[in-house]
Amino acid sequence: VAQSSDTRDIMLKQYIEQIYTDLHVRIRNNHHQQQQEEQEEECSTNTTVVVCD
Repeated sequence: VAQSSDTRDIMLKQYIEQIYTDLHVRIRNNHHQQQQEEQEEECSTNTTVVVCD
């Protein structure tokens, strides 16, 4: 798929890469959020995604 020049294969490859990147960012942010909660109970604003319960 990576070497293919077919339009559908290229779109599929970009779609998969987007999902992989998004998932990686979510996991990293979630891990960072858990570390923040251990240090302080208030919501942190220095992360890209701020989750407040």
